Parts: sequence; structure tokens; C-alpha cells
Amino acid sequence: MPPSSMLAAYSPEVQRIIVDEFAQHGQHRRTSEVKVIDASIQRERRGMWLGFVLAFSLIICGTLVILAGYSAEGLAVIAADAAVLAVVYVLDRRSREADASQS
Repeated sequence: MPPSSMLAAYSPEVQRIIVDEFAQHGQHRRTSEVKVIDASIQRERRGMWLGFVLAFSLIICGTLVILAGYSAEGLAVIAADAAVLAVVYVLDRRSREADASQS
């Protein structure tokens, strides 16, 4: 938006056009930002659900391996799954704390 002294040099019709364009550009920018944020939230939710399904499947597989008579191997599958979940949680927590401290 030009300064008011520069804007005053134009006719009222041109002033209106400039102000309207400025307002439309601001609205477009805000709408775009909302779409980006919504897509990010949706992607994060999808990732959480896929992680849950994968972790739950591995726990079930480990349990089935234990029931088949391979208790050490089944426990290893379940323990590895728990370890991976813990690492992902800790890394995500640290990433969020680092982002918060930068803001």
C-alpha cells in the first residue's frame, strides 16, 4: 500500500482500485495460510493414525509369535516396537521444544 501522500496524487477512482487490490491481496494471503495450516494438521493426523495401526499390528504379530511358542522372538518384536515408539515420541517432543524456543 503506498503512503497516503502518494495515494492522494491519484484520482478517487484509482485510489479505490488500489485500496481494493490491497485488501484482496491480504484476503488471498490469509486464505492461503489457512489452507497450508489445515493441510499440515491433516497430514499430522494421518501420520498419527498410520503410526498407531503399524504399532498395533506389530504388537499383535509379537503376541501371535509368543503364542506360537517363540516367546523370546515375540518379546523382541514387541520390545522393538515399544522402543521405536519411545524414540519417535522423544524426538518429536524435542523438535517441538526447539521450535517453541525459536519463536
